[in-house]
Amino acid sequence: MSQTDVGPPLGVDPGSVPEDLPESPLERVTGVPDWQRIDLRFLRLVEVAESRYGLFAAALLVAMVAETISFLFATTMDEGYHHRFTGLSVDPFARGTVPIPYPEHRLRLLGPVLAWTLGLRGLVGTYVPIAFNVPLLMLFFLVVRRRATLPLAIVFTLLMATTHVTMSSRILLGYHDSMVFFFATLAMVCRSPWLAAMSFFLALFGDPRVALMIPLMGIWTLMDPGSERPLATSLRRVAVLVASSAAFVLASDALLRAFEYEDSSTREIERYLALEFLNAMNPMYLHLSASMTFKAGWLLALMPMWLWLTRRPRVVAILAANVLTIAGLAVMVHDFSRALTFCYPLLLLGVLALEEEAPHSALTVVSTCYAINLLTPFYQGMTKGLWLVSYPLSVEYRW
Repeated sequence: MSQTDVGPPLGVDPGSVPEDLPESPLERVTGVPDWQRIDLRFLRLVEVAESRYGLFAAALLVAMVAETISFLFATTMDEGYHHRFTGLSVDPFARGTVPIPYPEHRLRLLGPVLAWTLGLRGLVGTYVPIAFNVPLLMLFFLVVRRRATLPLAIVFTLLMATTHVTMSSRILLGYHDSMVFFFATLAMVCRSPWLAAMSFFLALFGDPRVALMIPLMGIWTLMDPGSERPLATSLRRVAVLVASSAAFVLASDALLRAFEYEDSSTREIERYLALEFLNAMNPMYLHLSASMTFKAGWLLALMPMWLWLTRRPRVVAILAANVLTIAGLAVMVHDFSRALTFCYPLLLLGVLALEEEAPHSALTVVSTCYAINLLTPFYQGMTKGLWLVSYPLSVEYRW
């Protein structure tokens, strides 16, 4: 039997694999024929989509499958917080009092303005951020695919669909995290400084905490192998993002005055600065809450710091300082696991660092992380307790 008669393992490019796969080693050893290997069949399908219709078609296919699996993994939708979105989507530019539960969120206009523009009033508008899960996952696939193998890009995309990066918007209706991370990721990976500036400016109107990611985004540009002058390019990118943040601060001040909402917003922000939420923290839950952000994906987040520790100690120092800053500010709010999501560029850096340093182990590591995420429950981690809001589809129907 020739080599072409045998289907390759998941980590091998399946470009030359024929449709008919009789008597493979897997069939002889385990009794499972290759045609029952769903992973190989899906890999073959994505490869066909990429070769015939282009990279974006393959990205769309993988993103749709990843989001579908993620939905089956945790299907619960909590409508209790939609007012933070629907209270603004009716008229994002209203003056005076608006029906939102958190006055400090008055300028989180990214999702509500888009829903208002599309004419989506009420609860239906909260599905706009959920729809952004697909382009966000597509972006993750495209980024990894351009620098790694097809199987690794697929499994990494599936993994990201089981983290807070994509799941918060679908589970907690009214949160538009997926939109924020889409524009932040676009600002990080695009080559155009103007597109980066505009994308980051929009992301800030979804959640100003995205500014905490600027050092991580600078490191991403620094480690880009396609850059001829990586340090100069990285510094320019950081300068562009800082300028966007400064523009956001000026625009925020003007908008709050125009909306006649400056006093209400300032009073709520002062509660955070007075450490009111920090005083309610229960340290016993912090490690459990933190683990829920990416779950096994934290292994990838630690990869760049571990693999680059001796060769790039300054880069590791910047990454560690940035993570500690995000974590330190995250304890000032209740939703600790969600606040740590702003560390997610580490996962992109980690998977590519792993592919560079240990290419034969990369797929196994990422696949194992994905399996762990699927087999473990998903919940929201707070600074004062654990909040279970998500159930697998079968449990949801049983209850």
